[in-house]
Amino acid sequence: MTPLGGLTLTEAEHAIEQAHPRWHVWHSRDGAAVGSIYATTPASAEGGSGTTLAAPSVERIEKTIGQWEHDHRGAAA
Repeated sequence: MTPLGGLTLTEAEHAIEQAHPRWHVWHSRDGAAVGSIYATTPASAEGGSGTTLAAPSVERIEKTIGQWEHDHRGAAA
């Protein structure tokens, strides 16, 4: 798990991206989803679709990414 304590939201998002290089992490700035944190992987070269995950905090999005990578080991490579 990436140490996120003491980091700003943007710094924490970048730290998660460094720990999980296939993922782009960002937060909602407007609309009904303000406060949500998102993580996205791109579509694969083999024709697979990308994945987007959402969570209410940076700590939770990192746990969600870790669980997704565990559940989809072949896709996360």
